[in-house]
Amino acid sequence: MSKHRSHTDIVADILSIVRKEPKKTHIMYQANLSYTLLCRYLDKLIEEQLIKYREEDMIFQLTEKGLTYLNTYAEYEQLRTKLNANKSSLDKKSAVLTEIFRF
Repeated sequence: MSKHRSHTDIVADILSIVRKEPKKTHIMYQANLSYTLLCRYLDKLIEEQLIKYREEDMIFQLTEKGLTYLNTYAEYEQLRTKLNANKSSLDKKSAVLTEIFRF
């Protein structure tokens, strides 16, 4: 996991962990979050109906809405990766043009 994750990245990390129907401490360690921060995210994810909590088992479950989020996030990541690669190529071409002709 990267040093500075966006909220979008953290939510995706939590949801992908919740796919395995873990308990809270497993999510906390695997998502690399403090207990306080994890609780805030879990509360919000439950409120937004991306996950649900099964009290009888004390585990979290992914909902259809949560699965939709994960699928959309995967597409988003692919596009972001392509965009970054294209930006890198564009920057290299710009450097070559600047090297060839300096004004």
